[in-house]
Amino acid sequence: MFEGLPMREVSRGMAPQVMVDPGTVFRKCHINILLLFAGICAMCYLDRTNLAFASMQLTKDLNFTAETYGLGAGLFYLGYSLSMIPSQLMLMKLGANVWLGIIVMAWGACATAFCVLSSITQFYVLRFLLGVAESGAFPGMWFQLYQFYPLHDITVPFSVLEVAVNVANVLAAPLAGLLLMLDGIAGLRGWQWLFVAEGAPSIALGLLTFLLLPNTVQRADWLTSAEKKWLANKVEMSKSDQMNVADALSNRTLIWDAITSMRVWWMTGMALLKNIASNAVIFWCPIIVHALINKEKELNNAAQAVQEAGASVHHTTNVWAGGDKDGASNQQARRAVMLTALPFAGAALFALWLGHRSQKCNERSLHLAMPYFVASILFASLPRLAAISTVWAFVALCVVVACVQGSNSIINSFIPLVSKNSQCVPVSMALYNSVANLGGLIGPWLVGEVVHRSGSYDDALKFLGVVMGISAAMAFATRSWDQKSAALGERVKRAMDNANQDSFTHMLDESLEL
Repeated sequence: MFEGLPMREVSRGMAPQVMVDPGTVFRKCHINILLLFAGICAMCYLDRTNLAFASMQLTKDLNFTAETYGLGAGLFYLGYSLSMIPSQLMLMKLGANVWLGIIVMAWGACATAFCVLSSITQFYVLRFLLGVAESGAFPGMWFQLYQFYPLHDITVPFSVLEVAVNVANVLAAPLAGLLLMLDGIAGLRGWQWLFVAEGAPSIALGLLTFLLLPNTVQRADWLTSAEKKWLANKVEMSKSDQMNVADALSNRTLIWDAITSMRVWWMTGMALLKNIASNAVIFWCPIIVHALINKEKELNNAAQAVQEAGASVHHTTNVWAGGDKDGASNQQARRAVMLTALPFAGAALFALWLGHRSQKCNERSLHLAMPYFVASILFASLPRLAAISTVWAFVALCVVVACVQGSNSIINSFIPLVSKNSQCVPVSMALYNSVANLGGLIGPWLVGEVVHRSGSYDDALKFLGVVMGISAAMAFATRSWDQKSAALGERVKRAMDNANQDSFTHMLDESLEL
């Protein structure tokens, strides 16, 4: 996975040469950092998206409309975007282990607090606060990965995090089904059990993060002294002129360079559009799946389908507890929840394959543009496919989810390559995440509004198709940037393998002029 020949690390003075095996070093990083981060990613998305399944009971109990549900789901991303940069500054001040530990425990407590939800105001406030708490998680993990992995080897670790997210989405449906069936035990509704059971483990995970995560390579007790020196040198050579993140975020020149970078804004706009579609799919997928398997309803009769689906937003029946008279409707709702896992299972496999292939080919643009283009066509075709065949429509939905969700690691790894200079990378990443994640506010809210006003998924799906079509065109337009970066990347990698710092620095300066 991480290529490179064993290198000799010569310590200062007359100490003998020490052989370091790169495979062993990165394997230790995988076990001690990537596995922990994968767990954080999984719990992050479980606590972020379990609302989609809790809504099967919650919206009926609290009389939430489609507009209320869509806006509440999206408010998470408003808090998320507004808190992104402050959270990154706190991470730099307190250290990754302390700050990541705090925010994981904080979002776990906030997610658990949803079990006492009783009003629309509380719903909006808790979703906003959950976004604030989670805002620093992914930027913090990305920053730590850059401390332990060279830039040219970063795509696969990013892909592992995306796989963890997609695995969480796969497990979310059956896990939610089991928890919702606890309805009535200890006087709690099923949706209350869902929030407690998925929120409390995050608190424990935050404590583990505080205890186990090293802030720097030098503090990684699971590496030998020679391995620490070799890895620190390897990472440093890949970003030799990158400034400390805290200094970068407080440097007016670097901030100005970031916000005036056309390439950074181009990638940010592309990610914003992609996130509109991505989050619309995440929060409305159970409803769409139910509509697809409901043999008596057409996909474009969304108002009636949603009302009876039990997956979200109107006067739904309790499909998990007994007592509902419409057994057939209950069975369809159960099938909808379970089938929701399949699209995200495909996305997890696709993300791993696509990220590996992108890094192997040293190419990003087409690995973004092609999946986005396929998603665009299938989004717009879903209503017609549903009218022809439920099975083919569901297959198309699985492909859509894979194409939209499976390419996140590639677009995220693009930002360091398009920043004006490597010192701007922390600011560019913060800007990128803050703006791009507003798509999470727009997507769910917009679908809810369109469904409520038009009574049809038709217009919403066509709009998402247009959004992904624009994203595909924008991804294809970055091909010239990607080709130049790939060519220089190969030369940089060879220079690093030869431990030729002067050659590396010269080529890095050259790359900044592209």
